[in-house]
Amino acid sequence: MSVIEKPKLAFWSDTEELECVSFLPEAPNVMTFCFQSVSGALFSYDPGQFLTLKLPVPGGPLYRTYTISSSPSRPTSLTVTVKAQVGSVGTRWMLDHLRPG
Repeated sequence: MSVIEKPKLAFWSDTEELECVSFLPEAPNVMTFCFQSVSGALFSYDPGQFLTLKLPVPGGPLYRTYTISSSPSRPTSLTVTVKAQVGSVGTRWMLDHLRPG
């Protein structure tokens, strides 16, 4: 009799890129973006935890930190809800250019 091993769960680390899989306009200048790991790894985070995104804006990458707005009880994806302020560069780029894929 052979023993069947369950596959080990893989958890995402910040060395792996995220893929935008959906977006939802919430209000003027406010949008929620949903991300998944390219490998299918699961996410493990606490409520209120933040995520730093490297955004490919003109003039070089820009790093911006956003609070994760999704529930940790759903580990297959994570979301951030962003609002572009007057003069915003990174968040404005997200609203204008970030799309699934």
